[in-house]
Parts: sequence; structure tokens; C-alpha cells
Amino acid sequence: MQYTICKDLESIKSLDFVPTVIIGFYQVGSEVQFQESFSHLKSLFPSCDVFGCSSQSNIDDCVPHIDKNSMVSCLYICINMPQIAYKIQLYTDKSQKIYSQKSKKYSAMVFSAKYHASLETLIIKLQEALGEKAFFGAISGIDLQSLEGSTLFYNGAFIDKGELIWYIDQEYYLLEGVSIHNFDPIGYELTITSAKKNIIYEIDHRPALDVLEEIIGNLSHESIASFDHPLFIHSVEGTNKDNKTLFSMKAIDRKRQSIHLFRNVFAEDKLKLAIPHRREAQERQLQGFKEYSQKDGLAFLFVCIAFMGNWGEMEPIYLMRLAKKMGMPFVGFHALGEIGVLENDSHSQLQNQTLTLAVLSERKA
Repeated sequence: MQYTICKDLESIKSLDFVPTVIIGFYQVGSEVQFQESFSHLKSLFPSCDVFGCSSQSNIDDCVPHIDKNSMVSCLYICINMPQIAYKIQLYTDKSQKIYSQKSKKYSAMVFSAKYHASLETLIIKLQEALGEKAFFGAISGIDLQSLEGSTLFYNGAFIDKGELIWYIDQEYYLLEGVSIHNFDPIGYELTITSAKKNIIYEIDHRPALDVLEEIIGNLSHESIASFDHPLFIHSVEGTNKDNKTLFSMKAIDRKRQSIHLFRNVFAEDKLKLAIPHRREAQERQLQGFKEYSQKDGLAFLFVCIAFMGNWGEMEPIYLMRLAKKMGMPFVGFHALGEIGVLENDSHSQLQNQTLTLAVLSERKA
């Protein structure tokens, strides 16, 4: 598989192959620059498909891995793959059908403009149509100050609703990966007894914030901003089918004694509190990345803004260790949520506060 990760247009102009797919991660605020780049790309490669999504910040395999100073506000992944080996679908209506053929088996990369309830429905459709471990992806990044600005881009247009699904024919390519987080469930299982959308009002028929603070102590705005208190939630209606899925805490409302999350919850969902992994567990996770390393593969890395917030200034160190374990090129961005397969789990699902890896490689003859 021929591919190159490019950080500017000049690098793309000097490619020694003709890409059929170019994926772009553009930092929120760099839309004009990316649109101008698209015009140049289409003049160079008229038949190329160009798509991508906004990022909070871009990530690649060069130290320090994170583009904190916005030096690379637009990142391009140029790939030469046969056009018969993929299809791109702009999915904007939950009544749309998932692309499939009886004679073909597809995996997929999914990029969502933002979190919404219909995304959970789409994931269930993909599980049924493609297979439970067949797809990976992310929700577009946002501006952390305004919590806005997330978009998709597809062949010349910015899109603020829906999903882009990049179907990949498994006859030609493999797509494998894993999602990890740094917490373990602890304590007894509690029941959410009153909730609406992303807000928990009651746990075990008592004010939600009261219950949590009786167990773990006062929740400060600083600890919430550092994403120190994610919750393990097993949903009765959502896509998370196990009790190892993290829901990140967004805010609290002391007046209403409620807890606000980054995704929807339902009454009767089961909840457990979380404590950070021990160092040994972190090392085991990092060691596990080796099994996904492919000599000629390309790794996509989607890192949640909550993962970033929890690790703080230590995040580049973590990514350095990860890069050493993987031993292959990777590219990605800070996302508002990820789609992947939890460690030792059996299905792709929507995640919070994870680092999600998806490795694309050419299937060997």
C-alpha cells in the first residue's frame, strides 16, 4: 500500500505516486486554508476523493507528537488504493441504508460531525451490517473554548451534520484496532433512576450529585476539567453492551444536584465509579499495541479530549511510549469521542475518554 503523511501542499506536489484518497485533519479555525488546499489537490489529482474532519489539535508520529502550537493546522494522509476497493458514503439521514453487497465484506472508518442520538442508531446498523468488530472512527474535534466548530469535509463542502463512512473492501485491505482507557470500575453497581439526554438527575432514587459526593468526596471544577471522574455505565438502550465503557463528566449543577455527561444516558442504566489504572496495567496496555503493528501499515490514532485533559502535560510522554511500542507511522487528532473495540471486547462501539487505534494494511496474497 502506497501512502504518505504530508504536512503541507509542497510535500503533496512531490509525491511519487497518484493518490486516490486524501484524508485531511484540519484544526478548528483552519477551514479556509483547508478549502484552498482542496482546490490545489483537485487540480493535481482530479479523480481523487478528498474528505476529512475538524480537529482540536493534530497528532502524528514525530516527537512531541501533538501539534500544540498549531504549526501543522492541516494534516494530509495521501493513499493510493484501487477505487474498486473502497466507497465513501455521506450519511445524513437515519433512514439511509448502510452500503453493502452480498459478494463483498467491508470494514469501515466512520467520522461524525458531532455527537447526537442518531449516531448510536448508526453504530447499531453498522454492527449488524458489517460485523461487530469491523469499524472504527471518531467524532470531529472542537474548539475547547467555545465547545463548537466541529465539521466534516467531503469533496469541496464543509458539513456540520451527519457522518462520513469510508467503506473498505476486506478482500484488499485489513482494518484492525483497539480502544484503551486508564480506569478500572470500583464499588457496587448503582442504578440511574432519573435522566434526560446527557443529564443524570437521580441515582438510586436520590439526587445524583449527593450520591456521588457521599462516596468520593467533593467534586471540584478543577477535577472535572481534568476528567478525573469518568463513570462506567452499562446502558439499557445505547450501544455500550458491557460495563467497561467510560462516560466522561462534562459539568455538575449544584442547584439541581445533577451530573452532566458528554453523551446520553437512560433511566435504568447501571453505573460504577472509576479509579485510575495502576502503572502495571498501563504497561500491559502499551505492550498490547505491538500486536497491531504492520510493517507497511498505516495507523490512525484518535485521542479523546478527555484523555488529553486527564493526562495533561504528560500526554506527549505517554504518546512517546506508545510510539516506541507500535514501531509504525501513525496520524490522528484529538476528538470529541471515539468509535472502537475495547480491549478484550467483541464489538465496535462509541467511547469516551479513550485512545483508539485503527491500523489499515494491505491484505497479503
